[in-house]
Amino acid sequence: MTENQKYLWKYLSLDKFNLLLKDKALYLPSLKRLQLFMDPIEGATSKRLVNSAVRQIEKYKNMTVSTSNYPTKIDRSLLKLQDECINLCKKFGEARIIYAYIYSMAYSENENFALWNIYPTDLKGNVQINQGLSLRINEEYFKELFVNKNIQINNKYNLDISMPILENVLYKSRQEISEIINTYNKTKPDEFMKILYNVLLIKNDFYDFAKEKRYIVNLEYDTNAVKNCEYSSDKSFIQVQYETSKFFNPDYCRIVISPFANDTLLDYTKYLLEKHNVKFIDDIVYKSEIAVPD
Repeated sequence: MTENQKYLWKYLSLDKFNLLLKDKALYLPSLKRLQLFMDPIEGATSKRLVNSAVRQIEKYKNMTVSTSNYPTKIDRSLLKLQDECINLCKKFGEARIIYAYIYSMAYSENENFALWNIYPTDLKGNVQINQGLSLRINEEYFKELFVNKNIQINNKYNLDISMPILENVLYKSRQEISEIINTYNKTKPDEFMKILYNVLLIKNDFYDFAKEKRYIVNLEYDTNAVKNCEYSSDKSFIQVQYETSKFFNPDYCRIVISPFANDTLLDYTKYLLEKHNVKFIDDIVYKSEIAVPD
């Protein structure tokens, strides 16, 4: 690995790590589940962006019609495009909540002390800082495993290569979000769709400390996946499968034990890895380099 390289960090509690090993899968919660158990305003910025976009395009469309009693061919094409954009905007609001599944990771060179205090949460959403660990994986290797190839979800359905994305979260103030909405080229609403495509990647700037990068699988583009996949009973998550030998490659992957945990957790983590046939365990598992008072 090169110096000053940034990595993807996934902060987990022990029970979530155990599930990851047992099922050989990443668990991607839905946006709705994130709102229920992690952050009730998750996605609120995105929803506001979509709703404002609808109002802006409708307003401009009405202005165009009122100033042209005899629309030209170009005018009619523009009006048709605006109608398409309005319909897409309205569709995005609900569809993205239902069919979007998100795996959030920190993106940095080093571990983050603040995140050790916040994100090792158990299956009920309770913070478990003394039972926390983090998967640290090379970004390009993560893409090789989960982005630049077909992926399998819920152990049975292969998604098209174009489905997943891995992108940085954009942290914007409320004023900046309003400016995005108000300054786009209203005569080319198709350009604005590029912004709408990333509605799940815009967050208020007070979350900037997390330096988040999101792996998103959006099933709204694949009707067969929506119809045929066996979700969890409430459709609150999907599983993205991995091969153990490839995922826990010591050249690209580390497991870092929380600075708040004692050596028992380190030993138990190694035991779990051995139980699930992970190789080169001593080259993978490390204690955090952050020093905390006893």
